[in-house]
Amino acid sequence: MERDRKISIIINLAAVFIVILTLLIFFVIYRERIFDSLSKPPVDESETEITLEITTLEITTLPEQETETDEDLTDSMIPEGYIEVPKSDFMQAMFDNAIEIPGSGEKIELPPAGRSEELQQSIVPLSEYIPEPFEYFKNIVFLGDSVTSGFDLYKIKIKYNEVDILRDVNVIAVAKYGVYYAIQPISDTSSHPLSEGKQTLPEDIIAEKDAKNVFICLGLNDLTFARPVDFVKYYATLIERIKEKSPDKNIVIMSVTPLVEGQEAHSLNNNVIIEANNALLEFAKENGISFIDYAAAIRDENNNLPEEWSSDGYCHITTPAYERLVEYLLHHPIKN
Repeated sequence: MERDRKISIIINLAAVFIVILTLLIFFVIYRERIFDSLSKPPVDESETEITLEITTLEITTLPEQETETDEDLTDSMIPEGYIEVPKSDFMQAMFDNAIEIPGSGEKIELPPAGRSEELQQSIVPLSEYIPEPFEYFKNIVFLGDSVTSGFDLYKIKIKYNEVDILRDVNVIAVAKYGVYYAIQPISDTSSHPLSEGKQTLPEDIIAEKDAKNVFICLGLNDLTFARPVDFVKYYATLIERIKEKSPDKNIVIMSVTPLVEGQEAHSLNNNVIIEANNALLEFAKENGISFIDYAAAIRDENNNLPEEWSSDGYCHITTPAYERLVEYLLHHPIKN
């Protein structure tokens, strides 16, 4: 019995060993499949079709922005109401030799002999762009003497870019008129401009005009007898009277124009004219009045009027000289 029991145990152990060995062999043979099966996620058997959906990214193209050309940039720089025009050789040379007013970004032409650069900084500066010429001059009243009267006498002949831009200009001028005579009362000996056939004080005529700017171009006749210091006092009185009658108008002082070299008359000469212009410029600076040195358009480096610009060999000027003055005025505009 004991022998049979031992045999039975040995047989059972052998059977167990065989089972374990069989399992080990099975595992070795199929281990890769077993691991693959264990690593895969469970599959929903109800899902019979897998759809791959590709989403397309829609790219929106922004509208192309126009690139500004040099011409567009230039147009955007031009102030409203102004235009760009070709310059004459004379005016281009003035720009080429111009000096900058410190701290302003603006430029002025070189000062004439006998004037400091500091004082020169008070004149109306140069402008690359000009106001529309016809409308600009239509809005000016010129008050002056026989030289100034040329703006009216020759207005059809005076051209700018081949156009008679002075056709509607307002000119109040009398031969041999001066600042001293302009502030005298009306009398049998006075020489005031006429209005409706009667002598009328200049401030009264100006008050009737619609023009915004009053350009005073007087002094050449005054300097034959008056000192520059007295001459400036006459100017102060005249301007005060104009402002009383026309407080809305803008007063502008114009420089006295030069003489042909060697044609002095009494105490009048080009040195005196420069001295008087400097005194006027100081006065304008102190009183906040615009000063346009338009005599710069027709004087040479020695402050003389070149003979080719003179119509009488003395002080009166030719049509081409007036055209120079016109161009100068346009490139030194008064900005209201």
